[in-house]
Amino acid sequence: MRNGRRNLWTEKTAFVYTPLTAEQQATIAEFPWTVMAENIRLLTDGRCGSVCGMAGYFYTTEHNVESHTIGGTFGEDLSMFSFAGASVLRLSEIQDFYSSANLTSSMSDLPYQSIVTFSWLELYGKGRTIPLEYDAQLYRPKRRLNFTPTNARSREVLWKEVAAGSWK
Repeated sequence: MRNGRRNLWTEKTAFVYTPLTAEQQATIAEFPWTVMAENIRLLTDGRCGSVCGMAGYFYTTEHNVESHTIGGTFGEDLSMFSFAGASVLRLSEIQDFYSSANLTSSMSDLPYQSIVTFSWLELYGKGRTIPLEYDAQLYRPKRRLNFTPTNARSREVLWKEVAAGSWK
């Protein structure tokens, strides 16, 4: 039983980051935000997942980058993430895995042209028991904005609101 659900699960895994090479370090040292987390803002509407989720987790937990969420349900916590990092696949990609292993998939192709994606693994923060996408307490953004009729239609207005709350 995990998270109130009965199922079969694999063992938990953790992120392991390979250190950057000297050449990579020299390249990124030229960026104006390098070693200056105070110059970076992460903005999400809570639909951050896959690579976005992994990068967001890395930047906010390892480098203290300030995160902002916008939207969500009024009065409820909003995590920065909507699904676990690197866990979204298309049905066609799963079918390709079966095919490359010379196996028959138990899933059928759809009778129409479309894309079906779903989360196929859970990702946890260090020492946490709640999956990343549900851990709003740990992955609460530094600031939270609500959508307004103006900022919902204009990203320029939205970023101005983020800047006003971030850099004074």
